[in-house]
Amino acid sequence: MGRLKTLTVLGMGTHQPIIADGHVQTGPGLPLRADLIMPDDDGNVIVAKGLALATDTGSLATGTYYVPCTTAETYGANTGTAVGILMNDLNATENTQPLVAPATHAAALDRFCYVIGEGYGTVTDAMWTAMSSIQRRSR
Repeated sequence: MGRLKTLTVLGMGTHQPIIADGHVQTGPGLPLRADLIMPDDDGNVIVAKGLALATDTGSLATGTYYVPCTTAETYGANTGTAVGILMNDLNATENTQPLVAPATHAAALDRFCYVIGEGYGTVTDAMWTAMSSIQRRSR
């Protein structure tokens, strides 16, 4: 499995909302395999909110950890199937497998959601379809 570097534009500090309204349900709390994400030039592993997440099994019911969702299923079979959206910025420099509970039922702003290693607005139509309980908003 490869490690992907996040783009500079995806660093922490953005104040853009990811969720369009206040009604949110989250998936189960599972470790995020942030150790798969390359550190920045300063050695920090920063994950910006809006990241599309998959599980190691492709299912919230049977997943044991979250991984960044990729179109090429970089982290194994089914890791191209999005199950939720990371709602908060995350510094995983010290803890390479922090516990997260992504949004699984919400209205998310698609222009601020992304696939790891790509810019904002890069969650594919297939990934949005897989996250059927997340409404895709473009406002």
